[in-house]
Amino acid sequence: MVAILMVACHVFADRYKVLYVNSTDIKIETKNVSVGSVFTDKDMIMWTDDQQAMKVINLNTKRIMVLAAKALKKKKASSLYEYLTSTRHLSTRDMKRRITMELWQVDSTLYLLDTLYISRPNIRGNDVVARMIDDNGKTMDLSISKDSKSYVITRDLYGKQALTPKRFAIREFDRERNWEYVVYRKLIIEPVSMLNR
Repeated sequence: MVAILMVACHVFADRYKVLYVNSTDIKIETKNVSVGSVFTDKDMIMWTDDQQAMKVINLNTKRIMVLAAKALKKKKASSLYEYLTSTRHLSTRDMKRRITMELWQVDSTLYLLDTLYISRPNIRGNDVVARMIDDNGKTMDLSISKDSKSYVITRDLYGKQALTPKRFAIREFDRERNWEYVVYRKLIIEPVSMLNR
């Protein structure tokens, strides 16, 4: 019976592929992580430094997210699955919802490596501009992904040298209909070192 349960749990695990990693010292299970490594959300992740992070793609949903040592350690999670369930308090009937979850929904801080993709609601309009506004009122235009499902924040937009967290709001402006939509009121973005250590 135990063996059947373990096999069933493994079958329902989401698989992830590493797209970028800033340290060669991160281990998943017993192997060092590198670009192209594939793992499941149930596999144990071992960090050695709070600045460690990796960008991964969910091979089932094609969603990209950044996993940061700080975020997982804060929740005392040793796997991505533990992290998601500890922050969302998922029950077994919520498992289907897990597929659509993204990091912005489960943690107030987003971690930026090279590029950050933030979910965008389905807003219609022919002449829509997305903007990011910081606490000082500085406004920056945001790129929207080709499929219109994400805002794209690059390291260049944020500032390559800056490693301090900043709080932002994201708003969309429809110039044709002259309306404004506040998408996110308080979004904290914290860059992590891109250096491979």
